[in-house]
Amino acid sequence: MNMKKQKAGRAAKSDLAKRNIYKFMTNRLAIIGLILIILILVVSLLAPVLTPYDPNALDTANRYQAPSGAHLLGTDQLGRDLLTRLFYGGRVSIFVGFVSAAVTAVIGVVLGCISGYLGKRLDAVIVYISEIFTAFPQTLLIFILVGFVGQGIGNLILIFALTGWTSIYRLVRSRILSLKEEPFIESCRANGIGNSSIMFRHMLPNTIGPVIVNVTLLTAGYLLQESALSFLNIGVPADIPTWGNILNAAKNLTVIQNYPVMWIGPGVAISLFVLGVNFLGDGLRDVLDPT
Repeated sequence: MNMKKQKAGRAAKSDLAKRNIYKFMTNRLAIIGLILIILILVVSLLAPVLTPYDPNALDTANRYQAPSGAHLLGTDQLGRDLLTRLFYGGRVSIFVGFVSAAVTAVIGVVLGCISGYLGKRLDAVIVYISEIFTAFPQTLLIFILVGFVGQGIGNLILIFALTGWTSIYRLVRSRILSLKEEPFIESCRANGIGNSSIMFRHMLPNTIGPVIVNVTLLTAGYLLQESALSFLNIGVPADIPTWGNILNAAKNLTVIQNYPVMWIGPGVAISLFVLGVNFLGDGLRDVLDPT
């Protein structure tokens, strides 16, 4: 009987997976978003193969070159190849966005599980801390923290995670609160399973779908924030190519009027990646989040 039940359970999971895959594949916008993300990632990762130039190599004799066979998008005010900087800049910008979202998710998931399952005073303390963070605009907190810890990729990731964990924390906590009274949790307790195992092995898998959706959307949000901070010269140091730093180099009024490729290129790259992530996130929400 147990073998039959196990086979039936595996068959049900397989059918559900097939339905979810079919549902995702029939979502045209999600597929378009996935294709956009893959294309941008591949181009960024293969930058050393796709372009012979160094993104930081100066060539002042060829400043403000128009697009040509040698420089497909032209050169900037220091003679650097714009297409090369766009490829390499995607590496850093996407890395910051994705890693920040992943670290944010880890913090939010761990605190949400502990707070929702253990409850009592610990829950009250964590909820109070989260309310303090949400009482201030996140952008203002980021500006203040950047002023304290300084610029840098690692610093930005840390700041984004510290200021953005509350949304995933509230999501996970609410799910855990609703799950901890379910019969299968009572069964786990009756069989002597420890709290950590119940939280992270039995309850967390039931919340992971919405978390994945939120991570995709956070990735897009953090990439935009990194670009905005770098554009204001308070994000990633200017000597590191990112999409925001490329925009920062093009914010001169003369450049905006006479050399539009310098700001159109990174602007289009940011827009396409964020659009792709949002499309993918919407598709994943349809598949993974039953609500």
